[in-house]
Amino acid sequence: MLAQARPAALALLLAGAGEAGAVEWSLGGSLSQSFEYDTNIDVEAGGDGTFIARSALGLGLTAETDVTTWSLNQSFSFDYAFGENGDDDDGNETLNGFRPNLSGGVRHVYNRLNIGAGFSFRQVSTSDIRVEGVELELPDPDNPEEPDPTDPDNPTVLGLVVDEDALQTTFDLRGFADYQLTSRATLSASTSFNLLRFDNTIESRTPSESAGASVDWSYRIASQTTTGVGVSLTRFSADNKATGERSTSFNAGVTGRLSGQFTPRIAYGSSLGLRYTDVDEQNVVAGAVVTDNQTSLGVTGALNATFLDPLWNVDVALTQNIAPSDDGQLRNVTSFDLRYDQSIDPRSRFALSAGYSLQNSLGDGDPGDDEDDRGIARFGARYSQSLTRDLDLSVTGTYSFENDIGGSAADDGLTQQFLFGTQLNYRLSQNWTTTLSYSFRAEDGDDGFAASNRIGVVLRRSFTLF
Repeated sequence: MLAQARPAALALLLAGAGEAGAVEWSLGGSLSQSFEYDTNIDVEAGGDGTFIARSALGLGLTAETDVTTWSLNQSFSFDYAFGENGDDDDGNETLNGFRPNLSGGVRHVYNRLNIGAGFSFRQVSTSDIRVEGVELELPDPDNPEEPDPTDPDNPTVLGLVVDEDALQTTFDLRGFADYQLTSRATLSASTSFNLLRFDNTIESRTPSESAGASVDWSYRIASQTTTGVGVSLTRFSADNKATGERSTSFNAGVTGRLSGQFTPRIAYGSSLGLRYTDVDEQNVVAGAVVTDNQTSLGVTGALNATFLDPLWNVDVALTQNIAPSDDGQLRNVTSFDLRYDQSIDPRSRFALSAGYSLQNSLGDGDPGDDEDDRGIARFGARYSQSLTRDLDLSVTGTYSFENDIGGSAADDGLTQQFLFGTQLNYRLSQNWTTTLSYSFRAEDGDDGFAASNRIGVVLRRSFTLF
């Protein structure tokens, strides 16, 4: 959430705005207990079953005045997992223990100035990341809480298949300021910092940190048409102690944008820019440390269109970008995404999605390293139905494959993943809900074929204290 910040800063800023009006406080949250059994949680050949129990408490505190809004959200869970895998040195140890997750934010309006800041802290086992499956929903350009897929200056970290267990810790810090220059023009600035760490030294994930800043000017040409230009600076570094590989990159970019509506039912967005990148790499080749420096000037851009109807909509997006990957590489990424969403009737919806991205490492990497260049395709379908006033059903299916195309053979490094899942949500009362779930996951890659079945039940109580 863009309007997020540390509690101390929130309190100070809110106190300074107290004269603008009375403070409205709210505090709510939820308690939940879940039990799950997974026949092969890491989806690997010969994997054994794992039982997972999770107790969680979530709290959300918000305060509002006429000019200031701030929030603090925190969730604490205690996870306990046991099974035959627990006897292994690297079994499911990362699934056990206390997991804190914190986030907060503040937004303040002063005349034409709108400022805010935010932070988030999250710990999660990479085994949990694996079971999340493929996300069907495309980010919404109109929702500031989600990254805009058409914005080359707001890249998302590219996902990989994780074959090792570790506890992943992520910390994000963001700030922004918007100033209304005129009734048509707005000047914006933002800063960001991201830190990614793991408790174990693993090859498939790389600790990294990134910091960036951007300035953007936008102008409303007409009621439905907006143009703009932005400048961004980003520094990204990664150090994988398991492989001895290190990389540091600096990139600067300038981007122009144009968005609007052709008709009331057809909206579009476009961007085009240049990105300068300087990459320093250190790799280990045949036991020797090899360093390399590369500079490049590349084109970034995006084009998306949305077709709207009272009962359905279609989103199409084509993106050319430079983005960091969680294996520590800075990659040149070309992506195509398509989504169709249909409202069958007031109680049911159906969605289809498809996408393909071609990813090329900006650095040389190791000679002959199959993971330098790869293609990733994904397909998904989702159906949701309100069976009764209190009972909801959802069914999801996804298929994806990742093909490392940098090797000597076109099929080297091919990994295929399939997920089928269904959920039943039942509202026991106004504050009590329960969820029954089942999922089937399968993976076929260099290590052979493996599959997993998972069943689970969750009991949750929501509450509002004030």
